[in-house]
Amino acid sequence: MTQEKNNKQQAESYNGAETLVATLVENGVEVCFANPGTSEMHFVSALDRIPGMRSILCLFEGVTTGAADGYARMTGKPACTLLHLGPVSQTVWPISITPVNQAHRW
Repeated sequence: MTQEKNNKQQAESYNGAETLVATLVENGVEVCFANPGTSEMHFVSALDRIPGMRSILCLFEGVTTGAADGYARMTGKPACTLLHLGPVSQTVWPISITPVNQAHRW
């Protein structure tokens, strides 16, 4: 009973970024390929605080989505991508959905 109470208290104190990372981890996502900007620092901080997810920093969006795609194809597991907001995010959208589709095929 005490463990459940502690888990509930911890969950209530999470911010949005921590809740998202915890949800991804609970659903089997172990890796986040990231190319963050300044507006995503809460998520980057949550990656450091929530155990169970490894973050891999990538130099630009194409590498980020390509790495996630390759990871999904090689392991059969989904990967998370963190891309910063802006015009580039629309150019990588067709690439970034591929890892999700590939992971669900296996």
